[in-house]
Amino acid sequence: MAKRDRNRRERLADFVDLCHRTGFDLEPFQVKIAGCLLGPEREKLITLPRKNGKSRLIGSFAAWHLLRTPRAQVIVVANSKEQAQIIDGYARALAMSPAVETRFEPRFRELRGPDGSTLVVKSADAGRALGLTPTLAIYDEFCVAKDAELYTALRSALLPGATMFTCTTSGWGAESPLGRLRAISPSPTFGSRGR
Repeated sequence: MAKRDRNRRERLADFVDLCHRTGFDLEPFQVKIAGCLLGPEREKLITLPRKNGKSRLIGSFAAWHLLRTPRAQVIVVANSKEQAQIIDGYARALAMSPAVETRFEPRFRELRGPDGSTLVVKSADAGRALGLTPTLAIYDEFCVAKDAELYTALRSALLPGATMFTCTTSGWGAESPLGRLRAISPSPTFGSRGR
């Protein structure tokens, strides 16, 4: 357990350092969230109010994952291509920074690394998510999902060791897809109780 915690702390320090070197100084709450993203849980749910840097944090984390995970396959999806492009833009900004030694090849809605790593932006069409095998799947703005089909398709595509982040602002009610997901989610790792 101590070795896993040390590894997690080292990875968090590496992520925070990379963000700093590329001009993104994380706020303390963002460092806490990044620490949770590195946790052992297979699925993570991040809810934050608007304008708290959620998209930049997740995009930067996706690029860091691309840099630090051999042959990484990162998939960013949202209910519109425009929303997914926001995270993709932040990932590209970090990955293409002069402070990053690894060179990536930018393509249309895709970022390719020299070892075959890719970051791909997908639309909300759940059928297009079938057949994917991500090491990291990100679903942005789940609060506006009409149903859970895309979430289910991504979740079922995860291989052992892969992680899925669902990041969103608050939803519109307990009967929404986000409301149902929150109802079955375990207690938050940190939050109003200061954990």
